[in-house]
Amino acid sequence: MKKIFLLALIFSPLLIVAQQFEINVFQDGKRIEKNISNEIILQNKPFDLVFTFYTNTNLLVNASFEDKTYIDALNNVELSKLSGFAETGIAEGQKNKDYEVFISNSAPNAWFYEDEDYHRFNKVEIKEGKIIATRLIKQFNNIENNIVSKVEDFEGEIYFVVVFYEFDQTNFERIEYQRETLKLIVKKNYNTMKSPFLGLRTVAYFVPDLEKAKHWYSKVFETEPYFDEPYYVGFNIGGYELGLQPTNEKNANKSTGVITYWGVENINVVYENLLANGAIEVEKPKNVGGELMVASVKDPWGNIIGIIYNPEFKVE
Repeated sequence: MKKIFLLALIFSPLLIVAQQFEINVFQDGKRIEKNISNEIILQNKPFDLVFTFYTNTNLLVNASFEDKTYIDALNNVELSKLSGFAETGIAEGQKNKDYEVFISNSAPNAWFYEDEDYHRFNKVEIKEGKIIATRLIKQFNNIENNIVSKVEDFEGEIYFVVVFYEFDQTNFERIEYQRETLKLIVKKNYNTMKSPFLGLRTVAYFVPDLEKAKHWYSKVFETEPYFDEPYYVGFNIGGYELGLQPTNEKNANKSTGVITYWGVENINVVYENLLANGAIEVEKPKNVGGELMVASVKDPWGNIIGIIYNPEFKVE
């Protein structure tokens, strides 16, 4: 058992300072983006936690199969009151020779970088004044029950709370400068290369009088709207959506009066990717009521492509 704790220390409140680090998750050499729920979904195989630092660093990293510390951290509970940091940092050898992360409900991993020979990462690169430190994860070492699980055999959720801190020798306390949260969902037989497009979802009609149009469509389609807001009305028609939006300067031209929207989970990422591949902006992502967001572009030949994020609408 590798559960070895450092000296008990006092925690000070969080200080607001400039960003000290960034964290990304890679698998098969590809950065995995967060979905709209701020989650990262992975296949059940090894993955990399990649940290970008701007100075030598000390991190406390609580990783747990339970979400209590994660939720409390999101709610800005003080570090000294986070259950996942109740005990002090877990000691381990240098350079992550076992390719693991310790799982605990009460103690954090203690990861740091001092120089190229003294750190707890598998690989460190210095690029343009930044320290890029990679920790390869092949297994989860649960010190609560002394069970080590290979990533290939695991399916479930892991909750991370990462804290950048310094030790104040004078007051014998840890000073928190930055915290980040991360929720990983590991799935068996999950394809991270699947298309970000979810299929055809919505046909939207632009109308000058939304209230009159709502009543007309309710009558002729013999159904009431499932979503009714001042800037968007949506009908569920046989498992697809018919949407109504008020006319504005950009959509007043009847040649663009009907737009087919493709459903997506991360509208900003998909929108930027379309522009990066030569599409021309028509309408930037915007909120049209509730959590609904829409955007549209023209392809290189002038065809309008609409995309929509709509957690309210479910295909039947």
